[in-house]
Amino acid sequence: MDLPSEAGQTPKQIAKIAPIAMIFVPSADGISHSPKEFTSWQDVANGAEVLYRVVLLLDERLKSRLILRAEVLDISTASSPASVFDL
Repeated sequence: MDLPSEAGQTPKQIAKIAPIAMIFVPSADGISHSPKEFTSWQDVANGAEVLYRVVLLLDERLKSRLILRAEVLDISTASSPASVFDL
């Protein structure tokens, strides 16, 4: 799928210091960065749902890494969350 976009200036700068991703939602007639730009509330909600699911997925991955690291270091995973995050 081809998604032509010139939305690259800010992501290029952030990518120098951290991973980056962008979520695109459709605009009516493909118009963007214009007063004529319009995105339906359903498309906005769909974009928000994608963001929500990504945050949940990343949270699960982070928890898995912390638990694995705690096991490798032989730290009880039943300890307080603060001690696990201190790893």
